[in-house]
Amino acid sequence: MSKTPADPAVETVIAILPVDDPWPSLAWMQHGSYMHQPVPLLAAARDMALRCDAHPISATSDSIRFSVGKPAKASEDVAMMFQTLGASTLNDAEIAPHDFSKAKEWLIWWD
Repeated sequence: MSKTPADPAVETVIAILPVDDPWPSLAWMQHGSYMHQPVPLLAAARDMALRCDAHPISATSDSIRFSVGKPAKASEDVAMMFQTLGASTLNDAEIAPHDFSKAKEWLIWWD
């Protein structure tokens, strides 16, 4: 573990997890506010991996960032799914009908 230069009180953890696909790595992220519903979150992550080639690339205590390989054909469905899981913002916008179909990354935030 290392301290970040901006805030010496914050620890950064980098881990290599033994998974074949990236989406199951969220099962190890038990510290986040997004883990109130772990099974639906894992199901959503698997669905997004299959539909949009979306993979988690970072996680904090209240957010998950996904790399997106294919555009979301129904971005409203994706937004609704994350809203159902309790997320409040997606790519710095309130979760609502919002077109983020061309986004290469999704930053999902839980309050």
